[in-house]
Amino acid sequence: MIKRSTFLFLFNFILSSFILSNSCVSAGRDLPGGPGRLAFLDVFNMGGNWNRSYATIEPQQIHMTWLSEGDYFRVQFVTTDKVKETQLQYWPLHKKTKRNIESITISGEESNPFVDGGISQRLMHLHNLKSNKLSKSTIYEYKVGSVQDNSNTIFWSPIYQFHTPDSSPGFKFIAAADMGVVNAVSMPILKELAKQHTFDFMTFMGDQAYDLADMDGLKGDEYMNFAQALYARLPLLTTPGNHENAYNFSHYINRFDLLPYQESKSPSPLFYSFNYKSLHLVSISTEPFFEEDETLAVQQVQTMIHWMDQDLKNHQGKWVIVMGHRPLYCSPKNEKDCTYQADTLRNGIVSKQDNVTRLTQGLEEVFERHKIDLYL
Repeated sequence: MIKRSTFLFLFNFILSSFILSNSCVSAGRDLPGGPGRLAFLDVFNMGGNWNRSYATIEPQQIHMTWLSEGDYFRVQFVTTDKVKETQLQYWPLHKKTKRNIESITISGEESNPFVDGGISQRLMHLHNLKSNKLSKSTIYEYKVGSVQDNSNTIFWSPIYQFHTPDSSPGFKFIAAADMGVVNAVSMPILKELAKQHTFDFMTFMGDQAYDLADMDGLKGDEYMNFAQALYARLPLLTTPGNHENAYNFSHYINRFDLLPYQESKSPSPLFYSFNYKSLHLVSISTEPFFEEDETLAVQQVQTMIHWMDQDLKNHQGKWVIVMGHRPLYCSPKNEKDCTYQADTLRNGIVSKQDNVTRLTQGLEEVFERHKIDLYL
């Protein structure tokens, strides 16, 4: 079991990281770069080579995640045209020479064609590749590539580094939320932190890009390329927010199809769990509590809570952290997030007919039943 003092340090770090990473573009539609508005270059997003044109089969929007205690990783990337084959090539670095001593290549042929729900019906091709089992306490480098239909030329991505967990129970991760391309104050800092091999992974609690589906999904493309220098280095675990809800969350579900929801036996890609050392992390969606169709809302919440009950009963002895987009407790009291919405999350959906009858359990009851250590 991880020491209590270590957890308190982690808790303090998570809070400070969340405050830092939450200081990005507001959700207001009248603000520059906000929902429905074009992104533009500013002092926080000028760095790097992300804001350019990409070849149709060139890998872009690269991001990775952990699987199975960090024993495997999965990477996802996008091409705008269909490809003949995709490849993931990775190798460990020698601790002394920093040169690759072994290279492993994983090939794939299937892709996930995704059509945006907007007027233009834009098509993109998403590709997922999973590594073989990784060695502990090792720095790896990797790159992804795609092969054209009519040639054997491989378009390779840049090379990125990440590290695998050691055998100790301790863990460190970055928590962030609510970030767009414009006024992303913390992004330059986060990109530097991702290079240091200090943190094990990154969590992102919803509202990415403001919004992923804007401009027929082009804004989502811009954001994912802007974040690539972070998301391709630090394994990413996300949760959906209200700004991912366009077209029934289709951009979130497809762009983050690499997340381990199937491995955690979740019936929905909108919630899942993940084990890492002494941590059991659960990502949930707070959005079903506010679905306008009451019958559908009740069904979705009940499905998620049933899965949570099954998932959480098997992880005694670990630190259990649940992350979701909306707060259960907050201030000021004149904000809807902190009044009836927080009450709905804590105590469950109230019937629209009498405004009294509770139709579902709330998250507070679930958390108390399973002795959750922290809600992010």
